[in-house]
Amino acid sequence: KDFSVLLDKYGMGSEKEIKEKEKQALEDENITEEVRDDRVKQLRKTRSLMFYHEIKLKRIKKIKSRTYRKLAKKRKEKQKLSLAELEELDPDLAEAEKKKIEAKRIQERMSLRHKNTSKWVKRQLKLAKNNPALRGVQQAIGQQ
Repeated sequence: KDFSVLLDKYGMGSEKEIKEKEKQALEDENITEEVRDDRVKQLRKTRSLMFYHEIKLKRIKKIKSRTYRKLAKKRKEKQKLSLAELEELDPDLAEAEKKKIEAKRIQERMSLRHKNTSKWVKRQLKLAKNNPALRGVQQAIGQQ
């Protein structure tokens, strides 16, 4: 989400309004100058980090390269804990992850992703386009 949308959502429209609300909140608490300055620094740092993170996400979102997406997906997979490590840390979570992987595999096998890829099936489909007598074969293959 846009940083500005989040700010508007929580009633902090412009930069001036934000600063005024922060200053007022800090003054209302009757705290020392040093603590107030630390909090202001912390708030500034948080805002700037959020802003830079938003810019980074926008830049990444613009990338349409297939190879970049592939590499990013591999990088994300490497960061995940392996199933064995997860088993050691949290057996319940590991069991849920196994079920999730199994369900994904079943869904993939049930979809048409892995069907109609053999040479024979491809040849029959190509022949069925031109030959009306083979239309039944095309329909039978389509029903698989």
